[in-house]
Amino acid sequence: MRDDRNGSIVCIDRDLVDLVPSLFAALRRDAVEIEAALERRDFERIATLGHAIKGSADSYGFGTVGALGRRLERAARARHDGAVARGIMALRLHLDSIDVVTAQTS
Repeated sequence: MRDDRNGSIVCIDRDLVDLVPSLFAALRRDAVEIEAALERRDFERIATLGHAIKGSADSYGFGTVGALGRRLERAARARHDGAVARGIMALRLHLDSIDVVTAQTS
């Protein structure tokens, strides 16, 4: 698995490709939940969700999404609402720009 950080093409193992739509749906739900938590100023919940995004995205090979999760987690721990809002936007934009391709096996 590798994440092309310079673009939006992500190459993943063939065994994981059928799981990607469910992962992306969950990540989009997380973004909605983070936005609601931000309105409540529930930074602990935002940090928890950011950490979960980091872990799930990294395990599938979506390193940039994982980095965005880390950024959300750090912003929440710092109670920086502007950084959280920017992180939500960045996550949504990146998810919309990803093209998934499968790795060739030999």
